[in-house]
Amino acid sequence: MTLIYTYYYTDRSTADIFRYFDDSQVLYQSFFTHPLDGFRMLSGYHSEASDLKRYYDQMNSWYREFSLNNDNRSMIRLNTLFRFFSMNFFYVHVVFMAFLSMSGLTAIYKLFNAQIKDRRYELFCIVFVLPSVLFWGSGVLKDSLMLFALGFLLHYLYRLFFKEISIKSILCVCFFSFLLIMARAYIMAAIFPGMLAWLWIAKTEKRPWIKFFTVHGIYLFIVFNIHYVMPHGYYNALKLLAARQRNFMELAEASHAGSLLPIHPLLPSYSSLLHNLPEAFWNVLMRPYFFESFSPLILLAGIENLLIFVCMVFCLFTIKRSRPVQPLFFLALGFVLICFSLTGLVTPVAGAIVRYKMPALPFLFLLFLLISDKNKQSKYLNVFLNLFKVTKNHTIV
Repeated sequence: MTLIYTYYYTDRSTADIFRYFDDSQVLYQSFFTHPLDGFRMLSGYHSEASDLKRYYDQMNSWYREFSLNNDNRSMIRLNTLFRFFSMNFFYVHVVFMAFLSMSGLTAIYKLFNAQIKDRRYELFCIVFVLPSVLFWGSGVLKDSLMLFALGFLLHYLYRLFFKEISIKSILCVCFFSFLLIMARAYIMAAIFPGMLAWLWIAKTEKRPWIKFFTVHGIYLFIVFNIHYVMPHGYYNALKLLAARQRNFMELAEASHAGSLLPIHPLLPSYSSLLHNLPEAFWNVLMRPYFFESFSPLILLAGIENLLIFVCMVFCLFTIKRSRPVQPLFFLALGFVLICFSLTGLVTPVAGAIVRYKMPALPFLFLLFLLISDKNKQSKYLNVFLNLFKVTKNHTIV
């Protein structure tokens, strides 16, 4: 990632892995000139005071247009903390972030493995080996911090509700929830109803689908109507989504993004939302196609999407006949549906879609594993391998 953002995307002011690191230098230096200013900016205590504006004006990413939660500041502050240990060497930050990401992925793997004990190697592949997760989860980015927070949130939530109720688990759930919101608020919004449905279904396993739709129905009703009870109509979800898409479109056109997708403009209405949803979900699930890729990075994303399609078809051919499913299935299903829909509704750039859907990819492949029959898969794979051997021997003869 560092090589790509050094030699391929050469503008450090727009490269996420460098711009947060570079901006943190301003905050870090303030501790040696005006320690109180540094403390205020780092802690957030009176950080909006006008006398600090002289520091923010030297940064590229402190101010962010159209954002309910400015997660750029979280990364600038985190890089500032790292500077006290890294002696300002960028690659030390890379090691720190890769460690956080790996820790979060390990927590996700342990959760999956605790629920599905007979698919260890498949679970290892879907958590640790997916190309998008390897790439976007390895850099000095919000994605690495998000994977760390997401993994440990689910880990401690599982311990709290299924093992033992402890002060430590409660505090950790609160802390990692806050950290996830600071890193990627939309991920918290996407996985929250799935967590509720998972816990409810796991405790009382009767009628899981009714519980799943009840939780998500109530959640979406509150999200899209909360502005009626907020002062001045604040937090109108439809207007926020439409404005976010418009902002993204303007940014993509201004930067001449090469992977711009033709999507329908989103209007702040329920009819427009429902009309755009199928296209939005499909774009995130399957775009970019491998044959419409015009750069190496987009080509790799296209190949990964082809892998998703092949795995999806294969799992549908080997689907289980039995009806009962793991409660974890409903966590993964809700997360994938909401994350993919949100990403597709507001993101018109294929390159950005690949990055923003990354956290849900392990959960998508988990769905494939949960609905498929392992014995059927082994049978089909053996048939394919035997056919390949016969064809190979015939070719040699």
